[in-house]
Amino acid sequence: MSQILEKASVGIAGGTIGTGQAATYLDWIPSDIGKLASLIGCVLSVVLIIYWTQRIRLTHHESKLKMLELEQKLAQVEEKKAPH
Repeated sequence: MSQILEKASVGIAGGTIGTGQAATYLDWIPSDIGKLASLIGCVLSVVLIIYWTQRIRLTHHESKLKMLELEQKLAQVEEKKAPH
């Protein structure tokens, strides 16, 4: 599901920039609106970069915590199996 959202969000950001530039170049819309569309596309791109960077960091930290938890459980199991 996240891959679909990632592709859709990248497409929206790129489409906003591309549409604004193309429509301005072809004189379909006034240049101010085209510049605004490009600015919105750039802002969307920055938001996506920040979002995915934070998500990757969060996933990394969650994986690290889970690994520590599993190592502790393994140590407890090995401690129980060790001859006393």
